[in-house]
Amino acid sequence: MSINLLTVENVQLPVEGLVTYDPECSAIDADSSGRTTTGKMVRKVVRKKVYHISLKWEDIPVTDLETIMQAIDKKTLRVSFYFGLENNVTCNMYHSDIKTSLKRKDGDGNTRWDLSFDLVQY
Repeated sequence: MSINLLTVENVQLPVEGLVTYDPECSAIDADSSGRTTTGKMVRKVVRKKVYHISLKWEDIPVTDLETIMQAIDKKTLRVSFYFGLENNVTCNMYHSDIKTSLKRKDGDGNTRWDLSFDLVQY
């Protein structure tokens, strides 16, 4: 079975060099959630299934770096990603701060990069 791991704005992002792919799904609790004075948990969920993906690529060529950077160059991103046993999840997301690091440069001027950022659902 072939899975489409991660697509942003209809661009399938490279999996070569992808060392961190950590999708998570959480719920958002109301401010009124918490423990009572007797220790009983009172939870009021205001939103379920909020997705967040931590991503990191290591030692990727500049062409892959440019592909990824161009795909995420919008305020709102349409993202489709694999999340366990479910079908791919598709939602609107934004990216966190982007960190790039020049890994190495060879004698021909070719560069390899590390890149990391998170995608967070609106």
